[in-house]
Amino acid sequence: RRAAERSREAHVLDTLAESYFVNGLYRQAVAAGEEALSLSKGDKTHFIEQLEKFRQALNRSGPVS
Repeated sequence: RRAAERSREAHVLDTLAESYFVNGLYRQAVAAGEEALSLSKGDKTHFIEQLEKFRQALNRSGPVS
């Protein structure tokens, strides 16, 4: 999170999103993944695939109480 606070670059946000994902914080992963995708330049394939993975996990997790 500290790195993302200092540098809003796609690769930094992608790493943050992945860390959220592996810790079960799917909403945060989706939000960081969306920002990473919006900031990415060039080939966006990786960011699109990551975001889809995060969204699928969020959908599988069901509603949050």
